[in-house]
Amino acid sequence: METFATLSRGGTVLVYDGFYLDGYLDGLMKHKPTLAVPHIDTLMKLLDSGRCTSDTFVSLRGVYTGGNVLPEAVQKRFIACAGKPIHVGYGMTEGIWMTVCMEENPKSGCIGKPLPGVQLRLVDKSGKEVPQGEDGEILVKGDMLMLNYWHNPNETQKAFIEGWFKTGDSAKQDKQGNYYFTGRIKNIIIRNTSNIMPGEVETAIYQHPAIKAAGVIGIPDRHEGEVPVAFVVLKSGKKLTESELSQYLTQFIAKYKIPVKIYFIEDMPLTNSGKISHKKLYDYLPQTNSGDSNKRT
Repeated sequence: METFATLSRGGTVLVYDGFYLDGYLDGLMKHKPTLAVPHIDTLMKLLDSGRCTSDTFVSLRGVYTGGNVLPEAVQKRFIACAGKPIHVGYGMTEGIWMTVCMEENPKSGCIGKPLPGVQLRLVDKSGKEVPQGEDGEILVKGDMLMLNYWHNPNETQKAFIEGWFKTGDSAKQDKQGNYYFTGRIKNIIIRNTSNIMPGEVETAIYQHPAIKAAGVIGIPDRHEGEVPVAFVVLKSGKKLTESELSQYLTQFIAKYKIPVKIYFIEDMPLTNSGKISHKKLYDYLPQTNSGDSNKRT
């Protein structure tokens, strides 16, 4: 969206074939862009480089990000470094940006309110709207949506219900009308008939100041059906034990949502679009757990 909107107004767009720290920083300093839309993982790499100062972002009038949960700690670091707010949005290939959080101090996971012309609904499996504060699938309607999948009428038909596009994502809404992203529906973990949204658990993990990245998946369990496990990357120089993190999480989520196992890894696997690849996390499981769990996608 930002690419074509900028071009339609006679603006210039800097396009890179991948993320290179030196190239990105050079582009900011040399070309003085007025708008930046870094992926959250890109943002963290910029901040962790230790090379970001207020001069780096001096030309920017707006900074927007998305693609993952923005940890509050990262948001505060950016504001302290750049002296500018950063706004989180929600969108996808089929519908570009649909919401933007314009709150000055948003809670982690907040994706804001629908943009003008965008309609959103949260529904359960039966298609009934869920009560405020409860998780539901995001359905969206508006002129920004795609018309269809190219030469694929069957997938197009599955994606729409009475004109509403089924995103496959889950969210909940607060009293102020803000939406909070909680995860992909196909990644829901069902533990003893209780639903656990990986995104909610990841958001809680990100509250810890030692956490750089976190991913949560479900694995089969003979007694409880499925149980959550977590993979985390620590910030450079930070130390944290599994028991310490588990105890920390009790402040934010119910006991049954706390991962039964936490694995500490050096790097988080990402998709081509820069999002955490939950599918690849199954490859990180010890061999004893790699059987049925690899069937999930």
